[in-house]
Amino acid sequence: MNPLKRVADPTCSLYVLEARDGDGPVYLKVGISKIPESRAMSIKTGCPIPMIAMRAVECPSVELARLLESAAHAALRAHGTCGEWFKLTDSSLAWDAILKLMDGKKWPIRDLDVANGYTAAKQRAQVKTARAEAARLEHMKKEWISRGFSPRARFG
Repeated sequence: MNPLKRVADPTCSLYVLEARDGDGPVYLKVGISKIPESRAMSIKTGCPIPMIAMRAVECPSVELARLLESAAHAALRAHGTCGEWFKLTDSSLAWDAILKLMDGKKWPIRDLDVANGYTAAKQRAQVKTARAEAARLEHMKKEWISRGFSPRARFG
């Protein structure tokens, strides 16, 4: 049985991050993340060469993303440099291998903006913070009501 047919947990993305210094070789990082833009920003901090592109395959589960990641690492092993980094002349070899491993599956593939990925991750964090603040205020309102205070006097 093909292990890519099993589905278990929530969605996760397999990402391929490209870094290149001028006309030099392309260094690719192949990994998985639930929020690849945020992951790119954490990698960018320690990457000594400029990141130029990032693409992600949205897998239907973390398990499938891990299987695809392992298979991609195995397919690119001959080009490995360190950990999940691979040195190639261009990224097409990696994508040819990944698409072959996907075996015709129509999982979404999207290009990510590595230059502004931090902005997207920051916006998601701000939304999360705003929701938490709204929940805190709602809890406070209920607490005041339970103590007999009028919510209109306090919360207008």
